[in-house]
Amino acid sequence: MKYRNLINAFIIFFAVFFICLQVWLERFFGQVDIEQLAVFILFGFQGLLDTEDYLISKFIQICLYFPVIFTLLYIIFFKLASLLGKNYLKFNFFAKISKFQFFFSLLLFFFSIYNLSKNVSLQDFVLRDKNYDFIKENYTAPNIKNYENIESDQDLVLIYLEGVEDAFIKKDFISKKSIDNLSLSSFGAKDFSEFYQTKYNNWTVGAIISSQCGVPQKPVGIIDVRRKGFMSNRHVFGLKKFLPNIYCLGDLLKLANYKNIFINAVDLKFQAMGAFLNQHGYDELIGKKYFDNLNLQNKNKSWGGGVNDSELFALAKKKIIELKKENKRFNLTLLTTDTHNPGYVDDGCKIKFEESTKKMFRAVSCTAHELNKFVKFIYDNYSNDTSIVIIGDHLNRHIEDYVHPEDLPNLKRSIYNKFVSKNLTLQRNTINHFDLFPTILNILNFDFNGKLGLGYSSVKKTIVNYNAYRKKLEKNIRNKSTYYNEFWK
Repeated sequence: MKYRNLINAFIIFFAVFFICLQVWLERFFGQVDIEQLAVFILFGFQGLLDTEDYLISKFIQICLYFPVIFTLLYIIFFKLASLLGKNYLKFNFFAKISKFQFFFSLLLFFFSIYNLSKNVSLQDFVLRDKNYDFIKENYTAPNIKNYENIESDQDLVLIYLEGVEDAFIKKDFISKKSIDNLSLSSFGAKDFSEFYQTKYNNWTVGAIISSQCGVPQKPVGIIDVRRKGFMSNRHVFGLKKFLPNIYCLGDLLKLANYKNIFINAVDLKFQAMGAFLNQHGYDELIGKKYFDNLNLQNKNKSWGGGVNDSELFALAKKKIIELKKENKRFNLTLLTTDTHNPGYVDDGCKIKFEESTKKMFRAVSCTAHELNKFVKFIYDNYSNDTSIVIIGDHLNRHIEDYVHPEDLPNLKRSIYNKFVSKNLTLQRNTINHFDLFPTILNILNFDFNGKLGLGYSSVKKTIVNYNAYRKKLEKNIRNKSTYYNEFWK
């Protein structure tokens, strides 16, 4: 009986834990499926917890404290019910109920497992096609000769705006001035009317990998590339590095003698971001520790406890001036965070808002102002030899918090994107993250047939039925791929 009660306590605890875990994930990360959850764990869950104390405290409150308290109250209730029935009531109703305590616990446990598996799309994952290797059939590796010591006439500034999508650029969300700031029309910016999001691209690191390597970040095993000591940098399949057998944007630009720099406000350990960039051609990585060492007196921090976007753009401007003086080709990649849910408003932002304006729209407006200033600086000084690519990293995972419920069913969702580059012509209106890999290289005037990774360039004519390929990609990208696993070995 003693062990039965202990087992029952564990069952009820984990039942409530799984329910609370789903609540925590949805509140802070939106819809999360089984593979995204696996990526969080396999690519360094510690990096997630390093980002922000608020996330940790909420995880402890929701996923640990509440299950413990609920379990104690549950056990106490049935214990009191049993004693009450035995000692004070002729009809031993409560005592009879207490006999079913273990049954109730199992029922709640199985419900919690079912609810979590349904919300993380476990069925879709299990039923994926394991026979058709889509990646093997459609992946195109770059020809290294097209990049080795090739002289390009364009520097690259690549900006990822956290969670910004076209739905935010509406007059009932932000002011006309802020919309103008994001349109970048005075700099001749062009865009794709539909930047659609595919599987594996609804989180930041996954979107960066897809856009720079032309392949997704799939959960391939247990990996933590940050640990030192015994079994350091090892994978259950014997892998030691982050996608070591594939060429990505940074690798190819490095072959062409570019200097690659990455700037963001978050700890570089977050989801092994630093490991990926460091192993794929980036020479200089700047993250949270860099800004912490500057002892900046920002009262209001951004997501992950980092500095606000204005500080990132200021540093990027300084870096560009230095790099231009060195007369060396460069790729400066920048990742913002102020527009991460629920919105982090820079204390230094001078825009006047109505009191009812949501934090997210305030953050979008302030970041838009800083972005426009930054693009103007480049355009006014270096427009002849600098191409600027600006994209939201993924769709906003909490769009229901910002759009009227009646507008949601018919909402056309597209990731924000702007391209500022001389003599740029777009060949179609549609793009995805995988397409960015060849598109960016074509914008920089590297010569190839327009197909790289799983993507098709959008600025060079390619002989392909793109709409048919899109449907094929969306249907089969989740398929098991032994070919993809080779990228890790």
